[in-house]
Amino acid sequence: MSGAYLYEGKLLQIKDKVMQVPKFSTWEQKCDCHCFKIAYFPEIKTYYCNDWEMNCTTAIFSTLVVLLLFAFELWSLIENYKEVLQMSLIIVGCVIHFSYIISHLLTMCTSPGYLPWFWNVERRKKYSQEEKWSGIITNEKQKEFALSGECPDRSIVSSSARRIVLRADVNCGWIANWIGVKNIRYFIIMQMWLLTIFIYYFAIFIMDMIAIKRNGWKLTVPRLAFFISIIPIVITFIYFIFFILKSFKLILHNKARLFEEDTTNPYDLNNYVNCMESFGPSWCCPLWLFPLPFPAIRDGFAYLRNDGQETNGGIETANDEKFNASDFFVGDGAARIDENGNVIQGEDNQENSDNAIYLLEEGNNFYIDQGSSTVMTTGPGILSESDLSMTGGNPAPQQDFYLGAEYDKTVTGQKVDQTMTQIEREKHRVRKQKIGSQERIKPPENTNYPIPRLKPFVSYKPAIEVPEKDGPVRFFFLP
Repeated sequence: MSGAYLYEGKLLQIKDKVMQVPKFSTWEQKCDCHCFKIAYFPEIKTYYCNDWEMNCTTAIFSTLVVLLLFAFELWSLIENYKEVLQMSLIIVGCVIHFSYIISHLLTMCTSPGYLPWFWNVERRKKYSQEEKWSGIITNEKQKEFALSGECPDRSIVSSSARRIVLRADVNCGWIANWIGVKNIRYFIIMQMWLLTIFIYYFAIFIMDMIAIKRNGWKLTVPRLAFFISIIPIVITFIYFIFFILKSFKLILHNKARLFEEDTTNPYDLNNYVNCMESFGPSWCCPLWLFPLPFPAIRDGFAYLRNDGQETNGGIETANDEKFNASDFFVGDGAARIDENGNVIQGEDNQENSDNAIYLLEEGNNFYIDQGSSTVMTTGPGILSESDLSMTGGNPAPQQDFYLGAEYDKTVTGQKVDQTMTQIEREKHRVRKQKIGSQERIKPPENTNYPIPRLKPFVSYKPAIEVPEKDGPVRFFFLP
């Protein structure tokens, strides 16, 4: 166990509220191929392939509709046109439909940029696949914890996705996936190729009308099927035109559908830069509309603003991707939870717990300053028993500690919880002073402990619920 798993069941202070980190989601891994990892979640009876919730019904239906339309087009071409024109149109049609299907699959299977519900614990940018699966919301306690915290700029906590979605745009039913920072380009490409399919369809229809006028009406099965499909195609095309025009308008203004009612858009730079934010670097501009992988400009955390500032997405330092969760730990004991996620009675205090908690409230430095022996960590402020052991077997409890760390109850044969409590409460009385929007911990006098200054956080608003407009899905987000 490492990383965020260390905080399971413990108490965290988030936005002036003391929250217990719920039990992580349980899952059963069914497949571990090189590119595809499949897990089953018994609590919600759902399969996930990597980050994609496996909604195969929607995927098969949407793909079959396009393939059926292409079959009608090919049937009409083979029956009604001469060989040279026929082959040319068939080749063009194959390229168009193949490009659409590839972009459709990429949009559907590419993660929009998901973060686990426990992101506030460490605020990392990267998580292993196992951590991502453990961070899928499967109960109300997990959702409540996610909504009680903060999200990176332009992100939401989604009930339908069961995770945090980076730069959330829309939950698209056609692809059974959210559109976010990592698949927005494929989504626009898919719309462009779908528009090309409509144009291709209408071109063949017009050619059929010209052929009928020139040669007279010849009733054939493919031509009849082709003409019957024209009415639903026209209706779909009219709706789609409005949809794609709106998509391009939002891309040109660097805006998401979820926040389109917000008239103040600090991320609107200029049209070309806005396109690069979604499509990729300028050097690949000629290939933007082809379903090819390009490096993204944004990672979903940091964004340029039109006031010249750049948000940091709640990530405190550029060199360390971990957020110091111990800044917000409360209490002396390690609260324990049972298999149902409930706190075990009597386990939430230091006398009944197997572990005593003394964590760095700010900064990542931890020192033992006896003689030449120094122990220092640059992680999230959690030390192991070996870290606390001194050279030559000297016991650790008599040393000068700055705000302690998490460690076993006994180190080198002595009770650390009692000794450290005395140091914490009597010798190292901490004074806090306000610096900007941050609280900086000031060490006791006559000590030389280094206190790193942290970059300021981005300001956030409380989590609110947004009424869903286009279906049963409900969105929860932090603007």
